[in-house]
Amino acid sequence: MTESMKEMTWDYLRRSYFPQFMAGVMRLEWSERFLILQELYNHDESDPPWEIRSNDPLIDMMTWIGEKGEDAYFQFFIKGTTVNDDGSFTIHPNISKCLGRFGIGTDERV
Repeated sequence: MTESMKEMTWDYLRRSYFPQFMAGVMRLEWSERFLILQELYNHDESDPPWEIRSNDPLIDMMTWIGEKGEDAYFQFFIKGTTVNDDGSFTIHPNISKCLGRFGIGTDERV
């Protein structure tokens, strides 16, 4: 059975864009990282906004990411990415920000 265009695109994004996004976001101080990830999380309106999850949403995020690791970052990445059935996709500006000035495939520092 062949993979759908949507599945192939997600596979490509997971292998190509996600590692660079994660490296870029992890270079940021937690105060800036929190704002970027919070906006990605809140972009998906199917979940309540991150900031109402607890009395200290920054500590909550740090703890959750500490427990989940790479899978947590991928959840934020998913919330900021839309893949269409034809394989086309859009990414949230915060993901682009973390890819750096020159985009995918560079090792530029954020």
